[in-house]
Amino acid sequence: EGEADEALARAALREVGLEGFEARDVQTLSGGERQRVAIATLLTQSPRLFLLDEPSNHLDLHFQIAMLDLFRQRANAGCGVVMVLHDVNLAARYADHVILLDGRGGVKAGSRDEILCESWLSAAFGHRLRRFECDGKVIFLPD
Repeated sequence: EGEADEALARAALREVGLEGFEARDVQTLSGGERQRVAIATLLTQSPRLFLLDEPSNHLDLHFQIAMLDLFRQRANAGCGVVMVLHDVNLAARYADHVILLDGRGGVKAGSRDEILCESWLSAAFGHRLRRFECDGKVIFLPD
């Protein structure tokens, strides 16, 4: 662990909004702060492919958007980003391609616009969802 490694770690912490947390004991961190430390750890490795299971878990809304924006930037820069999301509105905002699992063995796969539709989402979630557009963004709300 030399100076270059420390610089990478500090840059990653800064990127996830944890600048100044370098000396904090992990036991004193909130669940959201721990999640951002985990994301920072990934960033230090500079992967070309991110495999993420609920990267917005434990994060408040501000950091959910900030972290998913960060992964969108990585995707735009040519990295692969594969993530599991249970929040259909985050998927509608960030995903290019979607694999929708319905919990009963059913699978739908395709572009975001093909898969994220009222009928398939309602069937998958077992509750009717309605699609709305607001300021050019698609949102889904339970009926």
